[in-house]
Amino acid sequence: MLTAKQIEDFNMASLCL
Repeated sequence: MLTAKQIEDFNMASLCL
């Protein structure tokens, strides 16, 4: 289960790829 913050952090990290 992901929290909103974890999803947000993941999305931000994905943009850096």
